[in-house]
Amino acid sequence: MAEIVIFEKDLDLADNICEMLKYGNFNPVVLKSLPEGIKIPSHHPSLLIVGFEDRNDHAFLAKIDQLCAHYHCPLIILSPGLLGPNEIEQCNCKLKKEIVNKPFTFRSLHSAVLKLLKETSTDTPALVN
Repeated sequence: MAEIVIFEKDLDLADNICEMLKYGNFNPVVLKSLPEGIKIPSHHPSLLIVGFEDRNDHAFLAKIDQLCAHYHCPLIILSPGLLGPNEIEQCNCKLKKEIVNKPFTFRSLHSAVLKLLKETSTDTPALVN
């Protein structure tokens, strides 16, 4: 069972994502902040889901890069419509990544999760609406 670590400031949304992933036979773990996740070596996720709120927050992008370097797993960025394929290039994460724009359906998020877990080697971000 794939372990998925979720970093989302909106805890209600994070809990809803967690419940949805449980029904999809995944093992989701919700962490409150990015630094908290970097300090927890016991988690070896198959996928990261990170909520993103400000495309000008370069410190946040740096934390995402740290996560990628630390965990070596694909990444889904939940964006409130701020990021597209060009903007995501600011994130230096070389691993597979997808953008899921908020508001999103759980079907679109689930599709992105399945896609990233099945892919083996691509650095091209995709846009999922």
